[in-house]
Amino acid sequence: MSNFHKAAVAASLAVAASAPAAAWAFPTTFTASGTVGGSPVSAQATFSSSGSTLTIVLTETSPAVGPGQLLDGFFFDLSGATPTLGSAPLPTAVASNLFSNSTTSQSNVVITGSWLLAQPVNGFQYGLSAVGGGGLFSANQFTLGGGGDDYGIAGDLTSLGDNNFKNKFPLIEDTVTFTLTGLTDGVTGISGVEFAFNSTLSDSLAGCTGDCGSDPPVPEPSTLAVFGLSLVGLGSLRRRTRV
Repeated sequence: MSNFHKAAVAASLAVAASAPAAAWAFPTTFTASGTVGGSPVSAQATFSSSGSTLTIVLTETSPAVGPGQLLDGFFFDLSGATPTLGSAPLPTAVASNLFSNSTTSQSNVVITGSWLLAQPVNGFQYGLSAVGGGGLFSANQFTLGGGGDDYGIAGDLTSLGDNNFKNKFPLIEDTVTFTLTGLTDGVTGISGVEFAFNSTLSDSLAGCTGDCGSDPPVPEPSTLAVFGLSLVGLGSLRRRTRV
């Protein structure tokens, strides 16, 4: 191989090596559906990231649920980010609708203190929970609620007048938005997403994106451009070696 060819290969490899890691595409939504307590349930979580802040919008998408099917917990892993979030154990949280009883509600209510953040927990890097979860979360750290089903999430067509809900209020209808701070590196992957139901978190559903296959991170445009330059360099090398 000539010195020119060696230089071309070295340049191409150097450009490829200096390319930044592919960034995760945000916002990214994970969904789950299955059966809990003998009835169908579904949920979703949408992640967004900006600088050191990670936002998670957690939603019970089941039209209606029973008392044992409240969405009370959420677990996930991150890669490419320092696994220490400064907002533990009380992440900022806002409920889309908060019912103080079966007929009285308020919209966009700050409920910080009703859900805890733990890290690591239950085999995951991070966990969010409105309940003690059978000892997974320290019940005495809740500053709102008692660590039971209160502040759990119900679907927006749930009949909260059902007598079985009478000791569970306040309850969230539809969505909670969490704001977590303290990431020191960009998020390059989200995995291990799991939605947990009822006060012991004993029923869970694995979350997935798209067609529930393994969706790789989408490279940033700059990464694609650098990769393209590398291919151009190698292509030129191949053409020259044929002469």
